[in-house]
Amino acid sequence: MILFCTGNPTWGTCAGCILLSNQVTAQKLGGQPLIGGMDISVQRNYFGRQVASFEADLALDALDMKSKPFPGIFIRAPAILDVLQPNDSSKPPVKILGQIANPNKAAEQPETIVVAAQQGNMVATIFHPELTTDTRFHEYFVEVARKNKAQKTLS
Repeated sequence: MILFCTGNPTWGTCAGCILLSNQVTAQKLGGQPLIGGMDISVQRNYFGRQVASFEADLALDALDMKSKPFPGIFIRAPAILDVLQPNDSSKPPVKILGQIANPNKAAEQPETIVVAAQQGNMVATIFHPELTTDTRFHEYFVEVARKNKAQKTLS
């Protein structure tokens, strides 16, 4: 799922995260068009095929975690492998909102995988918050949208 409109709050989940990224590995033959704009490097289908889908409890820095962890549902999920330096000095840096230990850890792979990130009014998740009954991440995105609207009103 991706909600996109230039300059407005944007949230890409799973495949939407891939589309928002500036760099993708393990693409389909011939690549795929990207919307880009978010300074992250993503690998498609990082955790394997559909049968390798899984659930994991997530500790997300952006959410109130006092009550319980967030239920992460990963379906043929990509992975955010790297946060890149913004190519434009006016862009805010990417903020990591949560990570999990890398279950596929090989010598050349990172110890942890970023599961959620934000850069300005763009948010990307490699899991599917919309498939849970937990609304905390949706509430977080609504706050991003409110702040964006308030900034536009002040301008």
